[in-house]
Amino acid sequence: MKGFCIVATACFISTRLTAQPVIIVQPTNQVVLANNTNLVFSVQASGNGPLTYQWFFNGTNVPNDVITTLAGKGPPPGFSGDWGAATNAHLNNPYGVAGDSLGNVFIADTRNNRIRKVDTNGIITTIAGTNAANLAPGGYSGDGGAATNARLNYPSGVAVDHFGNVYIADFNNARIRKVNTNGMITTIAGNGTNGYYGDSGPATNAEIKIALPCGLCLDAMENLYLADAGNNCIRKIDTNGIISTVTTGGSSGGVAVDTFGNIYFSDGSRVSKLDTNNLITIVAGGGSSLVEGISATNAQINPWGLLVDTNGNLFFGDQLNNNRRAVRKVDSNGILTTVAGKGSLENSGDGGLAIYAEIGCPYGIAGDSSGNLLIADEASSSIRKVWFHALPTVTVSNLFPTSTGNYQVVVTDSSGSVTSNIASLSIVYPSISGKVATNNGSRFVITWPVFQPSVFQVQWTTNLTGGNWSNLGSTITWNNVGIIGQLDYSWTNYIQGFYRLIWLQ
Repeated sequence: MKGFCIVATACFISTRLTAQPVIIVQPTNQVVLANNTNLVFSVQASGNGPLTYQWFFNGTNVPNDVITTLAGKGPPPGFSGDWGAATNAHLNNPYGVAGDSLGNVFIADTRNNRIRKVDTNGIITTIAGTNAANLAPGGYSGDGGAATNARLNYPSGVAVDHFGNVYIADFNNARIRKVNTNGMITTIAGNGTNGYYGDSGPATNAEIKIALPCGLCLDAMENLYLADAGNNCIRKIDTNGIISTVTTGGSSGGVAVDTFGNIYFSDGSRVSKLDTNNLITIVAGGGSSLVEGISATNAQINPWGLLVDTNGNLFFGDQLNNNRRAVRKVDSNGILTTVAGKGSLENSGDGGLAIYAEIGCPYGIAGDSSGNLLIADEASSSIRKVWFHALPTVTVSNLFPTSTGNYQVVVTDSSGSVTSNIASLSIVYPSISGKVATNNGSRFVITWPVFQPSVFQVQWTTNLTGGNWSNLGSTITWNNVGIIGQLDYSWTNYIQGFYRLIWLQ
């Protein structure tokens, strides 16, 4: 079944097979000290991929939306790493990203003048642009030959069709190029002149004026759409190679098409929709509010790359006043929320919830074959991934008594799902090696080491062998890790007895 395409990505495709996924390695029980930083439960499964995972803690969903780095070591930008792990490679200010139906990811490695591919094993290679060991010089050459021998000049967007052909927005060459499944490159739109010309004729004779970034996407019929930002319009190249303008707007370089054929485009401070009746409406932006959870049309935004998923959710990179550097979502009810990024121009947060991560410049937005989110973070020279359908691992942090319980995961593929065994987490409390001492005969002092921010309670009793312990005052929160905790009491305020300190969390 053919799905639909989104900006800088491929079609989402599903195939019905018969066998359900199989869990090869079950999550295991774990016993840890309460002062450990974190631990990881993991599962290993096989099936008719792609696989998705939903973890549960005591029967309740563990939040997904975890962010990781898919490719790029981050600053400084550069070129390295082909044929190795993508996370060890250097990228150079990537503006675009796309995913195909097989789980491969394609990167517009803009300042390296290359298109790079990360396969399902996490290995990165160059598939277009000169494959020299040094930085690829920009230029225009190679049509009709191997794409790895061709020259690109600031590729600013990428998309993949249902068949696996890769489309490239070749910014400084004012062309759209195509790498077929045999690795041969051709020009399919643009004659190399920045301008606006050629509608209703062959796209290769037309003038276009694309930008950084340049959104590319395909619809269910394999028509290619491009954000011709310099001409403030969205243009279409049909399957016969004829170019036309479908609407004005698109000055911010983002375009996406949903399953119904509606076209979305980012245009200054708004995202607009051109429906199948050629009516334009604003779906996000145009307002002045910076509040979360409101109607998207009341919000103040600065959108770039776009994505529309199979459920009708709209995602876009938002860089409002260079302060909100985040990826935001407009759900099917028109409500705006942030799904990744807390606003800082940095790169941090891997392994944690995406909303707490720092993202530099999220210019390119795409989806992978499992419906997870891909982000081309130009400023940090990396590709980030938000796992909407979770990971085969779950990390448990800040191990307190409330962390004790049972963990379990449901693994799903296109043919069904399977539930893992229950893995229990037990917390062992380290003893508090402290002491009680008198001070000048009129005071007593309790001291103890602190391993992590914790909450304590002092208790006392008059009968050590059978008496009831009573709380002495309120709980004590101690955040100074590595500093000896100390409580100082006056004898005159307390009666003779036995005193102890207990660790609450």
